[in-house]
Amino acid sequence: MMAYFQNSLVIFGLLLPIAELLAAEIFIPTEQIKSPPDRYYVISIGIGEYQDDFWPTLKWPVSDAKKIAQSLGNNTKYNRINVSLHNQTATSNNVKKVLNDLALDISRRDTVILYWSGHGSLAQDRSGEFVRVAVLYDTMQNNLLNTGLTHRWLRNWLDNLRANKKMIIFATCYSGVGKSKLPENVARLIRSRK
Repeated sequence: MMAYFQNSLVIFGLLLPIAELLAAEIFIPTEQIKSPPDRYYVISIGIGEYQDDFWPTLKWPVSDAKKIAQSLGNNTKYNRINVSLHNQTATSNNVKKVLNDLALDISRRDTVILYWSGHGSLAQDRSGEFVRVAVLYDTMQNNLLNTGLTHRWLRNWLDNLRANKKMIIFATCYSGVGKSKLPENVARLIRSRK
């Protein structure tokens, strides 16, 4: 029970002057007010093998993704959370599910780094614009927009995360030269525009 009487406060039947209450120091042990450590999410995706033979095998994406996962946030005060998807686990449905599930858990104080190593390609969207597509294990060259992950989708995912510190690192190529591949219809359109 609490009641006020002029310059006094009654708490559980004790009459206490307010001036004394305001002047009193209150000590709370610091272990009771510490918040949990900030979390450091490292999401590493490395794809060097593909279902569609159109995409050449790549030697380094999986080992690069593993090294990134091991080193980022190491020797820090952060509570590190590593999520790794490689080759067959990096399918269109699985990557989207993992990223969307993580987004529900990530808080404002967290740091999120998404590292992606593998093929990239270009596709034409409905408006005729070229869009960058990160190629997944099950991406089909004749259906890039539906089986790959566009940079727009990934950027939207990142923008909507509650984390104040977030970044995507792409180790991908979109040139269509060397091992980089563009579907023939996209390559033809690019050549016609030059």
